[in-house]
Amino acid sequence: MPVSPRRCFSFAREHCLAMAVGFALVVVSVSGPFVEVAAAQEAAVDAAPKIMTQGVKADGSTPADVTKLMENPKLATQLRALVIPILNQGKAASQQETDNVDTWTIYRISELTWPPKDAKDTPEQRRMLLKSRELLKLSGTAPLPDLHDRINATLLANLPAMIADKEYSLGVRYNAMLLLGQLDRIEPDGVTQRAAAPLDAAEPILIGASQSTQLPEVLRVGAFIGLARHTELQLGGANRPAIAAEALKYLTATALPAGISQNGLHWLRKLSMQIVMGLSTKGSDVNRPEFVKALQAILADEKQPLFLRRDAALAIGHMDPNTIAAGAKPEDVVKALTNLTLAITKAGSPRENPEAIADLTKPEDVLQTPTEENKKAFADAVAYYLNCIATGLGGRNEARGLLKIATGETKTQATTLLNTYVNPMVTALGRSNATPEKLVNDLVAQHTKLSTWAGQNKLAAPPPNAVDLNQPPGGRTTSVTPR
Repeated sequence: MPVSPRRCFSFAREHCLAMAVGFALVVVSVSGPFVEVAAAQEAAVDAAPKIMTQGVKADGSTPADVTKLMENPKLATQLRALVIPILNQGKAASQQETDNVDTWTIYRISELTWPPKDAKDTPEQRRMLLKSRELLKLSGTAPLPDLHDRINATLLANLPAMIADKEYSLGVRYNAMLLLGQLDRIEPDGVTQRAAAPLDAAEPILIGASQSTQLPEVLRVGAFIGLARHTELQLGGANRPAIAAEALKYLTATALPAGISQNGLHWLRKLSMQIVMGLSTKGSDVNRPEFVKALQAILADEKQPLFLRRDAALAIGHMDPNTIAAGAKPEDVVKALTNLTLAITKAGSPRENPEAIADLTKPEDVLQTPTEENKKAFADAVAYYLNCIATGLGGRNEARGLLKIATGETKTQATTLLNTYVNPMVTALGRSNATPEKLVNDLVAQHTKLSTWAGQNKLAAPPPNAVDLNQPPGGRTTSVTPR
């Protein structure tokens, strides 16, 4: 039996500078549409972006100035030697120790803004170290939570101001936004298998940032990345309705939201589907007919990028089955999943125009003809698409998916699609000894068989009333880069 698919995008992982559309050779990259914007904006800023020299303490008291620590590495090393034992203990024994921790926290935040020492010394790397090694990691595993809570409060007091300040470089502001979304009330612990519990106090800030037309879209997407991460974890109940409402807004958008580009909307829709998957596991915030209707519209719309149709199938497979029936006709969902499967079996076929910009709605452009070097990546990518379709059908979780509520002819069709076409293809793609030519030829053969069956069952055409969500012709992107 094919294994359950893992999500294409793990919310607990790093922010992913590139959004995979299914195959290692073609990706929609943040370093395309967003960094182009960043370059234009940063060109208007002084050649030397702002450097943070002081910050606000957790209690809002007199700002702590870290200029001397920045200028004298020896002083910084001495302060670190004082602070690490306090972090390991988890509780300060005096006001002086508390002040030392506050100052060290602000110093580490300020490091995000420093000029790089070398090519590897980036705001991204500094953010990762702050989160995973010293401040939050040490204090979060200490026996007492006092200092961890205080450090979170200090970060909450400083990061929003950094994000809003146009004098900082956009790269610094973006990493500050990502760090804000990574703050946890309880840190993850791999040894004890303890999952992270996100810091719910950050959620209203992230929601506000995602809505702000005053912020560059890369920062708004960064805020949504944080919200998507929160929904996968132990999310509290207070902010769930607001997060769900934001996701639905992007899933149902019929025009580009103010300040959001076409590529930005693709990102936000992808993240919205991840939010749907996260929230659907608990509570009723997204288990509502309007969410199913929105997902079905994307799944059935051949003008949508292939990766969004794939993720719509995956999201439907995570939802309450009775909600699926309330938001869409089961027979229309089967049709949409059949047509997506038909599209995927065109993977590896020759491109109509090899010199043209990749069209993200076309499988032959997204999942390009494999070579001996990348045949495994090709097979894995196609199998992932098919596994997402299987999840929508209910073939990876018997308690979820279409098969749970389908009846009569619709159930027979869904079962046939899963067991006769999707699962055998996943199994075949897992064979490591297949040549690139065999991989493609097997898909062509399956496409022919599936086309015949779909035509006989009146499933070959897209479901009626497929919604055009104002996509450009062909769903093209100007930001396709090799990986």
